[in-house]
Amino acid sequence: MELRSRVVRILPAGHAGILATDMSGRIHLLDEHLQVVRSSSVVSDPVPIYGVAATDHWVVTKNKMGGISRWSLPSLDLADHIDAVELSDPAGLMPDETPSPTINRGIAIHNGRVYVNNGYLQLVVIDLETFTVLEIVESMSPDYLECICLDREDLHAVTDKKGRLFLGDLATRTFPIEVQVDDHSNLHRVRWDHRHERFWVTQDSGDGSLGRISNGVTTIDEDGQKIDSLLFATDDVEFLEFTPDQRWVYAGGFEGELKLFDNAEPQLHIERTVARFEHNIIDFVLGPLTGRLIVLTQDGRITALDPEGFPVAEANFRRQCVWDLQSDFHDPDRVLAATDEGIAELRIDRSGPRTDQVAVRLVARHRYRHGITRRVVPLEDGGWIGVTRNDVVYRCSSDGTSSWLSPLNSRLFTADVDEQRGRVLVSANEGGLELDLTDGSLLDKIVVSASPVWAAAYAPDGDRLLGGRDGVVRRISADNHHVRWETETGDESYSKRIWYADDRLWVVGGGSGLNELDEVTGAILHTFSEFLENTVEDGVAVDGFVYAVSYGQQLGVYLDPAAGKVPEALGMLEPMPDFTKALLVARASDGTPNLLVGGRGGWIRTYRLDDGVPHRVRDFLLSPDEG
Repeated sequence: MELRSRVVRILPAGHAGILATDMSGRIHLLDEHLQVVRSSSVVSDPVPIYGVAATDHWVVTKNKMGGISRWSLPSLDLADHIDAVELSDPAGLMPDETPSPTINRGIAIHNGRVYVNNGYLQLVVIDLETFTVLEIVESMSPDYLECICLDREDLHAVTDKKGRLFLGDLATRTFPIEVQVDDHSNLHRVRWDHRHERFWVTQDSGDGSLGRISNGVTTIDEDGQKIDSLLFATDDVEFLEFTPDQRWVYAGGFEGELKLFDNAEPQLHIERTVARFEHNIIDFVLGPLTGRLIVLTQDGRITALDPEGFPVAEANFRRQCVWDLQSDFHDPDRVLAATDEGIAELRIDRSGPRTDQVAVRLVARHRYRHGITRRVVPLEDGGWIGVTRNDVVYRCSSDGTSSWLSPLNSRLFTADVDEQRGRVLVSANEGGLELDLTDGSLLDKIVVSASPVWAAAYAPDGDRLLGGRDGVVRRISADNHHVRWETETGDESYSKRIWYADDRLWVVGGGSGLNELDEVTGAILHTFSEFLENTVEDGVAVDGFVYAVSYGQQLGVYLDPAAGKVPEALGMLEPMPDFTKALLVARASDGTPNLLVGGRGGWIRTYRLDDGVPHRVRDFLLSPDEG
């Protein structure tokens, strides 16, 4: 049986197998060969499920909006559902407050009771057998809970999305010990180490002087004192899991590497990298029966490995994503889409009866074996530059034929081209990498900070713009490494994309939203972030309005101050089918702007913009692995 919706969480279900939850609000039971044993029925509320806990008989889930459900584990039938809007204590809410969509995973079942956030940051306590709400109280954290660890009976550990660890007792909700383990971001997992009597905690960004430079795992004693840490990542660490005897510990995350720690001695030590994956690892399970290593990557693939790291099974799922949408240099109706398999060449279609709408047609697919193409840069000759998740930059001619391929020994993110100077600028963990446009050879490496560079662009005069994981954007001279200016976009921000459009300089990322910068001074002119949850991936400005899409499946709409308007938020559309990644504007035959929104799942959704207001027109799907 094929999984038709992207899986976002996996967890062991004892002898029953592996539980998986997906983007459409369904749950599935898989065996350790990753065959689907059964799936729940289609639900009327297709909201992703990120929070899930299970007993021998029940599965309890919390969806992204805060709705909480109870399912039968043997049958996967839905037994109970409590809607997010109704699950709150009104006394603790603001007038007309609505549930906040968020990706958080904190949920636990303890002594017959369920403990979980609702959609309003309150803590809900539910009787598992009757599914009666017993209490709705103030949470121990002012932010959403990410992990609840009950490994030690007399001392429970709770983490949140703002880097805090709480130690105490879940039943009484008394947590006298609070530790700031990560200065900027999430603590996805905490586990108790019985072998050495300590907690292990993952970090997303890190702390202290190395925060937003490197991160890894930290050990904490029962009094909340930091014991040790080992930094091995430059992106989120999403999981850690002990073997039953706690001799070995598996950890990994967005860098796509599965690490094996040797826990024989107290000192943190990585024995080896077990396996590398083409995309971010977001979850991990040790098979309860066979001991297989079950890995879930963010593209929805579930892979089973033997202990040596060799793949032995893969769940039946076909991935696809529209990572980037860019118009041809000379023909704006020709659109290049960066996808999981390479480049899709699209065409804007105005042949329908409505003169104010556009459609999208597939013209050609260009498949490569370079890994996921996450960014595409059109060239004046009709060709393009591609940047892959496998750390490769490549150039193709207009018919898709590869001209050169440049493997770079660093994690790559975005690219830009200065055709006049014949150069390509690539953002990488080790800095800004400048390549020769003709042959792909490395011309320059720009390192102006210890923080990884996650976004890059050329200024019109050839200066290099680099945006860091630390949220700092720097303008570097075209001829040397002199820093003309630098701007911090936010205390907890990071850059994802930088670009020029109509002589305006833009940067998007996490923690700061969409920012317009003054290209001369670097000063932040305007920020567009209201309503948006999680990382902002792309943005556009058109006809007096600004639009931004986020990792949280959202499209935000704002008035554009460049048109003489007050820069205020007008509203937000959600949910999109999956993570939103790309935005592009296409004009209909009567000049009406249409917005193309692309994202994970291979979808491109078109909106007609009526005085700035988006009206959904249609969805176009790039089916995966077709042909």
